[in-house]
Amino acid sequence: MNDYSNYLPQKGGLDGTPDFPPAEQRVLDMVYDNNLPGLKRALAALLKTPAKTTDALADLMDCCMLDAAEQGSLNIIKFLHQEAKLARVDPLDYPYGPEDTPLLYAAAAGATNVVKYLLQAGANPFALDDTGVNLAQNAINSGNVELAKYLIEDCKMPWQGYTWEGLSALHLAVDSQQPAMFEYVLALGAIAYDQPKFCPTECQKNFPITRYIDHLAETLATSWHPDAENADKLIQARSKHATDLKNQYLEILAKYRRQHAK
Repeated sequence: MNDYSNYLPQKGGLDGTPDFPPAEQRVLDMVYDNNLPGLKRALAALLKTPAKTTDALADLMDCCMLDAAEQGSLNIIKFLHQEAKLARVDPLDYPYGPEDTPLLYAAAAGATNVVKYLLQAGANPFALDDTGVNLAQNAINSGNVELAKYLIEDCKMPWQGYTWEGLSALHLAVDSQQPAMFEYVLALGAIAYDQPKFCPTECQKNFPITRYIDHLAETLATSWHPDAENADKLIQARSKHATDLKNQYLEILAKYRRQHAK
């Protein structure tokens, strides 16, 4: 299939990042630019600043770790983790409630090497984000089949169940826009039937899975700005991508149902 990634909405992006003073912002900028030498210099200069509180440093480290994890920057993750320990703050603390963590961000980004490193470093593998999505489900949503297999088959991480928005692993696989992930999750035994009886009213809109596929295709085909440059070309590309993706999903689902009807 042709690559229409330039025409499609982009995932990711840190929301709610606090405002930092210039010296701290420079540290964040170096993380964002994946500039490890610059990061080392900026952080060294910051740590020489008098009266730098542990809480302020912890907030900065948290944001840096999340940003680096989202970008899959393993070298920066390793450096930040070591520096955080030296500064006596721990960016891998177990959260007491739903909370974004570097590990969840890395899984959502499909950053296999970062996920493996953070797990070995002691990151909480059972944390949930603020919508109830767990580590393996974030990997499914990333579209990285290799990472999903590692977490589900090698690490035995849970992947079943529903998020607080009523989404199953199969819905998250649809959202990944990767038919190979959709096929993998079906092969795991993901729920492929229509709305379960226990599904509350607020999540009924997500069933059956064919309706969810239709919804994604419609979103992809119409997520464009009429005043954008080359708008005609943009809508044609998105519409074709949406149709191709929908047909692939439906073909995989039909094959799965035929196999399990025997």
